[in-house]
Amino acid sequence: MPQSPLFENFIEEIKDKLNVQAGKTFWLSTSFYVKVDYIIGNAAFCFSVHKINELKKRAVKYLGYHCFLLDPTQLNQSYVERMKGVIGYLEPRTVKIKPIKERESPEKIPLYFEDRIKLAAAKTAKLQNYEINANNLLQIAESDLPGIEKMHSAMDKLVLTDLGYSLVKVNDHLLNFHNASERLLKMMRIMEDLFGEDGPTTVSNMFTLTAPNFLKNLLMIGGPKVNPGLIEIKTYSEFLENVQTFADEMQNCRVYLDIEELKNEICNFKNKIILEKKLDWINAFCLNFTA
Repeated sequence: MPQSPLFENFIEEIKDKLNVQAGKTFWLSTSFYVKVDYIIGNAAFCFSVHKINELKKRAVKYLGYHCFLLDPTQLNQSYVERMKGVIGYLEPRTVKIKPIKERESPEKIPLYFEDRIKLAAAKTAKLQNYEINANNLLQIAESDLPGIEKMHSAMDKLVLTDLGYSLVKVNDHLLNFHNASERLLKMMRIMEDLFGEDGPTTVSNMFTLTAPNFLKNLLMIGGPKVNPGLIEIKTYSEFLENVQTFADEMQNCRVYLDIEELKNEICNFKNKIILEKKLDWINAFCLNFTA
């Protein structure tokens, strides 16, 4: 943890008034975790001289905290004084993801598995929802991925990639998220059978974290990267219909959509420039979007 005497003094001043935890690590899947230097009340502080990954910032928020990124070399008394006046009044954020049991180290997917997972998922995606069970799924997957039933991280990726390949549409502008949620629930039951209660939790955590990117890709390329061009969204109302249907159906799988993060994902400089070339309502969307 970076040394910051100024912040250490701040901790000493407020620890009798607020709960303080130092060096907290949250495991969200067997390969993805988030470390924060301090949790003070409903605030999480991360010290770094480098930019912190946007997904990790989102994870801190979804864990229920207000995320503060601090460069310890730039920390000053003025900032500390402002924190004293703010930190005690921060309300908790809505918790959208659930930590799993602590791991000793991340479970890495072997490099040669990466492409094979896509191959296997393209095959498992041909199973109809009523055909999905552990025997059918693993019989197909193990031909490309021997031993995958013992690799939690690889199974997470297989499940979510299968979902991308298996998506179907209701019409030319709307995906069938009811069918997708039914499929995902069956997959999550298999994950629970294989890995216990952490199995379905890692799936819902990772899809919740990537849901804004999923819907951005739906808008930009008509589907996930493994399955583009499924639909074409041309209007705000068509996009909103997908957003609302996704949120309604996927909550059954404990997958939650954060509207503010969705707006941030779409309206960052790069994506906004790309989207404005094909959709004239994006400017208004980025200025004011509610669902």
